[in-house]
Amino acid sequence: MLAALYGEYNWRTVNMDSLSDQEIFEIASPIWENMSVNSNAGNYAGFSKDFSDDLKGLITEERLMTQSKEFPLLTSLVLEATPLGCIRRVDGVCVLFRQLSSELPGEFLGKLKLINDNGTYKVGDAQVY
Repeated sequence: MLAALYGEYNWRTVNMDSLSDQEIFEIASPIWENMSVNSNAGNYAGFSKDFSDDLKGLITEERLMTQSKEFPLLTSLVLEATPLGCIRRVDGVCVLFRQLSSELPGEFLGKLKLINDNGTYKVGDAQVY
């Protein structure tokens, strides 16, 4: 739906405050899925493709590989994460996901923060715990 309205990448310049939670889920879910696929595969370039420059400085390829070895959740993410809600903040919007693992029991909380980075929206933070 959003692709039809805004084009594949034009969503990056849309004011997130004007979007419903469902519309934000339509933006955030493919980003989260892409990050999950590439985290599972250890593909840093794919994993970080939507990151802000600041986040790329914090989550380097070396750091991702180190954390992937220490935390098996990062390489066993089930792709069908369930969006739970959006928290709008002054500097962007946090999208919360219910995340499962193919190897670890239980449910995990995923957080994807979309920020306005020089006029476009990018991933400003991402966590799963």
